[in-house]
Amino acid sequence: MIERINKTIKKRLNKYNLTQSVQAAFICNQADIIGKSYQFKSVSYKNGLLTISVENNMIAQEARFKEKEIIKQINEKVKNLKIRKFIYRVDNNDFII
Repeated sequence: MIERINKTIKKRLNKYNLTQSVQAAFICNQADIIGKSYQFKSVSYKNGLLTISVENNMIAQEARFKEKEIIKQINEKVKNLKIRKFIYRVDNNDFII
């Protein structure tokens, strides 16, 4: 019997406990797309917390001011997985957008 590819992928992800990693990567990817206009990059996602990297404190302050709006935009893209809060990391070394 032929099995649908998405079913096979879900089974393999569950078998090797990779579901959370793939979901985190998807959220980070969507956050990076939206983050370009706000000058931040995603670093990691876990348990509703998205760690983002910004170049300096001024950009962090601006992102913090618009945090709810940005989170709403990202959550609209990822549907079933939700970001609750950002964790900010100021990292001016090798920062490229």
